[in-house]
Amino acid sequence: SEDPRVIGELLTVGRELGAQTGTSVTVVASGEDAGERAENARVRGADGVLVVHGEVPVQIGVEADADILREAIRTATPTLILLGATSAGSELAARVAQEIGVPCASDCMSLRIDADGGLEVERRVYGGRFVARQVISGTPKFATVQPKRFAMAEQIENDSSCEVTEITV
Repeated sequence: SEDPRVIGELLTVGRELGAQTGTSVTVVASGEDAGERAENARVRGADGVLVVHGEVPVQIGVEADADILREAIRTATPTLILLGATSAGSELAARVAQEIGVPCASDCMSLRIDADGGLEVERRVYGGRFVARQVISGTPKFATVQPKRFAMAEQIENDSSCEVTEITV
């Protein structure tokens, strides 16, 4: 997410889902403040951080972010990708999921892993009038999470087990 608070909220969800599946949580940090984002993710419990370096992109915004996300997916081979359901995050998730041919659930209010390893989500449909429960399968799965739905991950003191990997896009 472009919003540091939403990143903290996504870490809360990611850590909960990671605990259910025994998987790790990796954050992608890019932009001019990538180092600061990486450190914030580390102290809030990320197991790994991909710090993106590269030339100043010719295109900016979602186009550049899509290139970064595709490279991060190739590097980390995740089973689940969480983005903030902001205007940028929602567009990015839908675009990259479609490009690589995997499922994407938007504006999720709750997420959990079901007994078969699918991602069970609850999201509002029909203009917010109803809540639908859906199961997303396939790998990787994309989900955008509504901001302010989860608490921001607490800081963890002196946790140096976070692996930082630098990638170039």
